[in-house]
Amino acid sequence: MRVKLCTLLLLVTRLGVVLSSSDDAPRFLREPPQNAVFTNTTGITIDCLGEGTPSPRVSWTKQDGRPLEEISGLVRVLNNGSLEFSPFPGVRYNPRLHEATYT
Repeated sequence: MRVKLCTLLLLVTRLGVVLSSSDDAPRFLREPPQNAVFTNTTGITIDCLGEGTPSPRVSWTKQDGRPLEEISGLVRVLNNGSLEFSPFPGVRYNPRLHEATYT
């Protein structure tokens, strides 16, 4: 079984933050791909890595703006900000999770 395309859109904002002379604006070290395709037997880790001062914090939201909810054994956000879709049995396929747009 192939899981359909997971389209990822990345939005990074830094609203209301005044940079001091010691601040280094956030920048991407590794941006996520615009599209990610994976099967239920392989899973995928989608990297979103950045650096800056202060250290940027990565969070993932659904297309409607709600925060991504981690689901044990299916999807989680790693400590480094990467999004991980674990391999899973076909019966756990969920189109609202696996055919989604994430920001």
